[in-house]
Amino acid sequence: MAWFLLIISIVALIAFIIRVTTTSDDSDENNNNSNNSDENDNKPKIKRMLFECVGEMADNDNGKNRQDIIKRITKNYKKEILSSADLFNGYSTAEIKEMYGSVSEFEDVEFDGIYKKVEYKGKPAYIILMKDTDDNYYEVANIAKDDISKFEDIVNNNEVLNTVIYVTGGKTKEGTYNDYGKEIVETTELNYGIDLRISFKNKDEK
Repeated sequence: MAWFLLIISIVALIAFIIRVTTTSDDSDENNNNSNNSDENDNKPKIKRMLFECVGEMADNDNGKNRQDIIKRITKNYKKEILSSADLFNGYSTAEIKEMYGSVSEFEDVEFDGIYKKVEYKGKPAYIILMKDTDDNYYEVANIAKDDISKFEDIVNNNEVLNTVIYVTGGKTKEGTYNDYGKEIVETTELNYGIDLRISFKNKDEK
């Protein structure tokens, strides 16, 4: 009988130790999760906004046409930086043939770009400049008049982290059908467009 009681006592002690250890581990895990949550809350909240630009068809003050500039820069990127896998969003001609819709040559390709504040007719305006492979920047577009107030609010009241240019238009491929109902890829040349994505955070956030 004494041996039986001793065994019961040992089993109860082991169960107690296991319960205490498990509770401690759960507490540590909850504390870690809480700490991770606090760390995430303290991270700066990065915001991004995309602006559809205007003026890509215009001539610059030096007489250079912006369409020609964009074409030259994208051509240089194709020659020196981009691979075939970067073009047409990575889709092959066979894949585009089976797609619904079209895809442009430089879709989702990021180009380096900056903005420059100028004055136009006594009011603020912003010129968008695109970086070529020679590390120089060239004027290719403008922030639209209706977006200037919003854009200026971002650059004046926040810390701008970076700006990226997306080129729209240009050579575009579309999966379609010919007159005989056969799947084909139709290629068209569109005017180039410029979109500017700006990333920023609140100035007060570390």
